Amino acid sequence: MSPETMEQEFAVPVPACLQLTTLRGTVQISPGTSGTLRLIARKHDGDGNGSATRVFMEQDPDGRVSAGTRLERSRWDLLHLTSPCLVDYQ
Repeated sequence: MSPETMEQEFAVPVPACLQLTTLRGTVQISPGTSGTLRLIARKHDGDGNGSATRVFMEQDPDGRVSAGTRLERSRWDLLHLTSPCLVDYQ
């Protein structure tokens, strides 16, 4: 199964501020264009609970960018061992 790809670009102040929270996966940071922050997340649904794994990317009014992975569990999930999908960020 091919990964689901999410991509978003943000206009940011210099220096940029990124807060990234990940549960499973890799993080790769590379320099880019000044004043721009580009995020790509690849969610691998075949490895973990795809329906409960959420990827978010948002920007605060002050320019700070927050991104990451959340595992949204229902009461039923609490009875079973579930893990989030691998999500790779770059």
